[in-house]
Amino acid sequence: MAYEQSAGEIGLCSHKEGLKMRKKYLAILLVVVFSGSQALFGAAGTTSATFLKIGIGAKNLAMGGVGATEQDADAIYYNPAGLAFIDQNEISVMHLQWFADINYDYLAFAMPYKKWGFAASYYNLSVGAIQSYDVNDNLLPNSYSPVDSCGSLAASVRLKDNLSCGLTVKYINSSIAGIGAATAAADTGIMLTGKSFDCGASVQNLGGTLKYVQTQEYLPLNLKVGAAYHGDPKKKITPKFYADVNQGIETEAYVSGGTEVDFHFSENLEAALRCGYKSMGQDYGVSGFSAGGGLTINKNINLDLAWIPYGDFGDTYAVSLIIKFEEILKTFDHKNWSKDKFLN
Repeated sequence: MAYEQSAGEIGLCSHKEGLKMRKKYLAILLVVVFSGSQALFGAAGTTSATFLKIGIGAKNLAMGGVGATEQDADAIYYNPAGLAFIDQNEISVMHLQWFADINYDYLAFAMPYKKWGFAASYYNLSVGAIQSYDVNDNLLPNSYSPVDSCGSLAASVRLKDNLSCGLTVKYINSSIAGIGAATAAADTGIMLTGKSFDCGASVQNLGGTLKYVQTQEYLPLNLKVGAAYHGDPKKKITPKFYADVNQGIETEAYVSGGTEVDFHFSENLEAALRCGYKSMGQDYGVSGFSAGGGLTINKNINLDLAWIPYGDFGDTYAVSLIIKFEEILKTFDHKNWSKDKFLN
């Protein structure tokens, strides 16, 4: 485990530093989040930067973390090949509230250009201030806040009308108690779309290692393969089904699946109910179920919520907003407005 090994070697809890993390924070921070614990992420941690596996987007998290066929700005995280199929500029933001004062925030921008799709994103996981203690468990006046972050750039191109490939490059930084490590990595993917069926595959976190002084850890390399079926969008009620299979280098293969039902109330208002399941974690008292919902306003604003329970650890909640602002800007163009149109 990256932080546990580095702690011993660099003196995070050493006599020289005179610091000692309290047991409850060590358990929550190292085991639950940063060390790739069994309870949340499967097998014993042999990789670092485990925050890269949490997932983004309330829509996806509500459906077990599926995303191999994602075709909006959030594709930069799940499968960059999906960026080639966006048709408007998009901004995506998310806030995920975890237990133990852990916050995960995400921001992305995506834009289409001919057969290409481009995107940039930044996500950050932080923990509230943790008080320092000396080796005798005496309170010290200083505190620190562990932080993990990742900045990404991605490009995707349609090889055919229904076939694309993509590449994401990213820079990862991890810091705890002033001790940090950084590296570069890449994701790559391919996607095939159809009238009602899509499939995709991506390899996440290729290359790069995080080195904490003497300890060097690999990133959580993962192969993601998935498919999606979506019903007729012209109907009042449209069901959608998603399934992904993931194989990481330090975990056994696991399946994520989810269902979304869209309700078309009018041309400018849609709602969605979602539920999902992830097979990883049930053996450790962590629920595999998740749920959520969302609203789409004027086809350009998507607001999504997700509830993700983690058994005895507690419940987590995510909220996401995607704005397709090109059409919104056109809507507010003064040339397109008249007094009568505004009043109506």
